[in-house]
Amino acid sequence: MEPRLREFVSKKVSDFTSSIYFKIGLERIMKYFNSAIKGFRPIYTETGTSKTLALIDANAFIIVDNPNPVNITIPLESDVNFKIGTEIDFIQKGVGVLSFVPTATVLLNGASIVIPILTQWGGATIKKIGSDEWIIVGKI
Repeated sequence: MEPRLREFVSKKVSDFTSSIYFKIGLERIMKYFNSAIKGFRPIYTETGTSKTLALIDANAFIIVDNPNPVNITIPLESDVNFKIGTEIDFIQKGVGVLSFVPTATVLLNGASIVIPILTQWGGATIKKIGSDEWIIVGKI
């Protein structure tokens, strides 16, 4: 490439990369890729027979591994303020029945009181859809 042409192209590239349009476009691209990266969920293993959900569990994948029955308690919003849209995935690795137990006035749509996963390797996702209101989907 001729030196004058190289200088012209270099200046145009420099002008473009310093323009507001480039910066806005770059921000959108970074936001897209960062959200895709943030989409991976942390994986935790629960080996006890009871667990009350905490903020650290938000958007996590929890492997429940116990030969005895395990109760997962969904707390009141006033105790643990999960954001609406929070999802928590569960898989029952152990042979103990995994049950979801909503606290007091917490509504868990999908069953009246307690929702069990009866088979090993069964799974479910709970999602907060309102104040003290959750929905459960999966092998229940």
